[in-house]
Amino acid sequence: MNISNDLNHQNNNFHVSKDGYIRIREESLAIVHMEHLDSGLFSTHDDDYTKESSTCIVCGYTEWHSKTQPSISIGWDWKLNNLKEPLAYEIVGEPFSNILLQDEAFEDLSMDVNLKRISDIIKSRGWNNALESLITQKYQ
Repeated sequence: MNISNDLNHQNNNFHVSKDGYIRIREESLAIVHMEHLDSGLFSTHDDDYTKESSTCIVCGYTEWHSKTQPSISIGWDWKLNNLKEPLAYEIVGEPFSNILLQDEAFEDLSMDVNLKRISDIIKSRGWNNALESLITQKYQ
């Protein structure tokens, strides 16, 4: 299916396809402002921490959205890597989103490529510092 749903720059509208995705080209997504919606910690399990290891895994989720109509949503799970200096927030697994990226010919990217590109976009936006601040504020 060849569907163009790129951002209409005059009124910031997207269209949701019949399969539920908002289709958009990567360069158009790059100009969409994303705002924080929610972040939190996952509860830890007893097997995440042992006296022998003396480390605890800190992990959670974060969700970001656009103010467009309909709203783009991108979320991902993360962990705090306490083996790096300084500590580093890292993406765990693949992001989840309601967008499907398209190439220059408005053809859908494969799901694997789509998720990889969304992950690359997330990493390029410097989410780590924002997340650290949000989690610190929420759990003080």
